[in-house]
Amino acid sequence: MRGDPEPPDNSAMSTDAVRPTRSLEIQLSVPDIGQDDYPYPVAKLLIDGVDALASVGKRRYAGWPAELILTDNFPLLPAELPRRVIVCVEPADPGGLAPQISGDGEVVVWSDFHEVFEAGDDPLDFSDAYSWSPVSVPDLVFDTRQYTEEVQRATAAREWASDSWRAALLLRAYLAGGDPMAPGSDLTPGDEWQVGFAEPDREHAQQYHIGYWTDDLRSVVTVSLTAPPGRPEEQARGMYDYLLATPTASWPFDAHDRLGTHGC
Repeated sequence: MRGDPEPPDNSAMSTDAVRPTRSLEIQLSVPDIGQDDYPYPVAKLLIDGVDALASVGKRRYAGWPAELILTDNFPLLPAELPRRVIVCVEPADPGGLAPQISGDGEVVVWSDFHEVFEAGDDPLDFSDAYSWSPVSVPDLVFDTRQYTEEVQRATAAREWASDSWRAALLLRAYLAGGDPMAPGSDLTPGDEWQVGFAEPDREHAQQYHIGYWTDDLRSVVTVSLTAPPGRPEEQARGMYDYLLATPTASWPFDAHDRLGTHGC
């Protein structure tokens, strides 16, 4: 039965004497979780270049869909008063990881991390939250200038609406049975595989990667393709038609073990 616990106090910053200053990088990516209906691309919040909040205790978190956290109200930036923000979500429960975000002009601090259950529809939505549990995550301190510039850059870029991500999402839709010429028919390397996610390569234009995984999430194959020139619709269709016409044994893929799932 649900109770109505009071949310933790948001009124005070942590006052630890010396804490290292971190850097924040916001990277659009696929969610590294075995849940193929999770909306993406997600905004991974890399701390000193590491996906540090991907796994906390026994729970694994994914980033918010980018369009829900990189918004014009800037939920990741400190407000006038400290406030709690759900920075990562656990889609299966659903729940979220919610530190208090505060700032004093020189640094931005994420402190007093809590798990919150029944996360809402955006990082500031606690309307349906019914349980708060503190978690053991050290305070994270960021240089205000670097942190603010990175949040503003990622928000202004609207990378999730770029042609490369549009092509990736269209390709994924084709692969997952969205081909109007063959509706409901997934295109996979074999019966044991499920369609995962498609994403553009971060460094090479017109390069794309498609992930497939097995039911037990122990194995993944990644297929790498070069898109033909054209609009996102033409690129996606060209890559799909190539796979359709090519024997799966000849697909350009590599295989590796998936020993865990993670993502924030």
